[in-house]
Amino acid sequence: MDRDTDSKSNPRAEASEQPDLGPSPNWAGLMPAPDGYAAPRGSCGDRIKIGLRIRNEIIKEAAFETEGCGYTLVCAQAVTALAEGRPVSEAMKIEPEDVAEALGGLPDDHMHCARLAVTTLRLACRDYLKNRGMNWKRLYAPRK
Repeated sequence: MDRDTDSKSNPRAEASEQPDLGPSPNWAGLMPAPDGYAAPRGSCGDRIKIGLRIRNEIIKEAAFETEGCGYTLVCAQAVTALAEGRPVSEAMKIEPEDVAEALGGLPDDHMHCARLAVTTLRLACRDYLKNRGMNWKRLYAPRK
């Protein structure tokens, strides 16, 4: 078999199976003192941390950090892009299928990454809703 077409011996072919991450996302990196924050760990061991800046119930800024595979990273990027500019109530309606569609599809065995991204966004929105009007508490809240 030709070495250039054999995916087992061609690292470039293996790399092509990974999602295209494109340029560095604008949303990467956490913000100081977010209005809403969540950092759950998925069943696969990956983690997404999302911070939200919210003004007048609109998500003005959504930022993230990930610990995990490339699919987790692109799902976090997609969910924050989908959330930015939306009212909190609308952002909480984003589904894993919306994330997969924004990415042009995901392999079935990586849909859990989209579910983790959506769960993290919803938890960050709930954190905001629970603590809105108590911004002073953010200065003293421990972060994981």
